[in-house]
Amino acid sequence: MKVYKFGGASVKSAEGVRNLVNIVRGEEELFIIVSAMGKTTNALEEVFDAMRKGDTALCESKIAEIKAYHYTSIADLFGSAEYRIKAVDELFEALRTAVTTNRFERSRAEEWYDHIVAYGELVSTTIISTFL
Repeated sequence: MKVYKFGGASVKSAEGVRNLVNIVRGEEELFIIVSAMGKTTNALEEVFDAMRKGDTALCESKIAEIKAYHYTSIADLFGSAEYRIKAVDELFEALRTAVTTNRFERSRAEEWYDHIVAYGELVSTTIISTFL
């Protein structure tokens, strides 16, 4: 079995995802690991900070920006600005719900941080696996 790990910079755009496909094409017994796309982790850290401050409007605004960034790549990959990936929409809705309906508790800061930034890998993995 071969394991390929692609960092965020290598999958930051549709072009990067297409390059990933070219690299793994023809491989068998392959395990692919992908990071969050581009600077998504940094953007999700901003969502965490907004949640920590109790600023739900800023949380929603930041999440909308992150979603738009990902849908730019999705549109390029699938050839349509209207193309939707239901699982990606569900992930962003789950994130939005989590950060806007829960009260931040300082004692659970690490847990919330991990929960929020993990969405970067979940979304990129969903997009790339759908494209593959």
